[in-house]
Amino acid sequence: MVVDIWRKIKQKEIAPIYLLFGTEAFLINETKQLLLNHILNEEEKDFNFASYDLEETPIEVAIEDAETFPFLGERKVIFLHNPVFLTAEKSKEKIDHNLSRFEMYLKEPAPYSVLVISAPYENWINGKK
Repeated sequence: MVVDIWRKIKQKEIAPIYLLFGTEAFLINETKQLLLNHILNEEEKDFNFASYDLEETPIEVAIEDAETFPFLGERKVIFLHNPVFLTAEKSKEKIDHNLSRFEMYLKEPAPYSVLVISAPYENWINGKK
């Protein structure tokens, strides 16, 4: 499965949203780097790359960034880390997230942004892996 995603990224078949989940940190980090390096060149990374820790930042801030046009480039890459709202561990949430805003974005993502959600968790909302 990971090899298929890597092949598509290398062929510039880029999806608007990626969910990288599980406890294999190496595979998650390799996929994130591959995406970043195949979407943006070095100059574009300064202006069109952002990373948000969702334990500290509301999801709507990241969504607003994703909906803002790229600067000096064709695409933006936005990494979202620690989306604890996707897990069964609700007690760890420190931030109120506007999840309806997130759901709306998932239904209609910005065509010029690539949202990469990094979820290093085993247990999901329904309690299953």
